[in-house]
Amino acid sequence: MNVSETNRISFIDKSVKLRKVKDVEELNELIAQCREQNKPFSCLDLSDVDLKNLNMTCLDIENVIFNTFDVKESEYKQIYNVCFKGARLHNVSFAQCQLVRCNFDKWELTLKEQP
Repeated sequence: MNVSETNRISFIDKSVKLRKVKDVEELNELIAQCREQNKPFSCLDLSDVDLKNLNMTCLDIENVIFNTFDVKESEYKQIYNVCFKGARLHNVSFAQCQLVRCNFDKWELTLKEQP
């Protein structure tokens, strides 16, 4: 566990350089690029982005911080209606998050989805 100068804790290896994403538009562009180029969605810090109504299905997500644990902050970040269906998660931090209506199912047809 790494503690930075800001008293924030992260479980991502300190040697990994994370790119700070500023807003939802930039995040959606990165998701589209990863899909188009068939590359992992990786090495990102999404702690300042409002994460709502996103489609992250079938992404290979690694070394991504969705939020950091701040010992001075008592409120939880709410991640709302994000679909991770079929996504592979590796070294991902949802510290101090409240996940509301998020889907982490396997990429298989459910009975409702079958023809």
